[in-house]
Amino acid sequence: MNEPIDIDYVHRFPHRYWFSTWTTDEENPEGVRYKLLSARPESSGPIELVVLAENKAAKLTVVDRTSVSASNFEKTVAVYVDGLSDSLGVSFFAIDLSRQRTPADAMRILVDAGWYTLR
Repeated sequence: MNEPIDIDYVHRFPHRYWFSTWTTDEENPEGVRYKLLSARPESSGPIELVVLAENKAAKLTVVDRTSVSASNFEKTVAVYVDGLSDSLGVSFFAIDLSRQRTPADAMRILVDAGWYTLR
């Protein structure tokens, strides 16, 4: 899927993703949106969370990267989603990929959800 997160579909799998509505800022007057990607290990361990900014040219920039325990995951994601929503006036859409076991299955869900659209 060519995303900046460690997913191999053997030991690490996609967990949940979010993408925001489009907004503009000084660096991206044509538009920017934010994407949050998370990956989980097969058994147990920390969940990786990556926050990205995507411009209208589909260029992705890593804004932040962290690993959090499963017990703190929801709270951590809420800090990012709520913070970006409040400061930028965007809304986020969640995509649950936690049951996807192959790249093709995950890609189908992402495409259907509008993950790759540049509108």
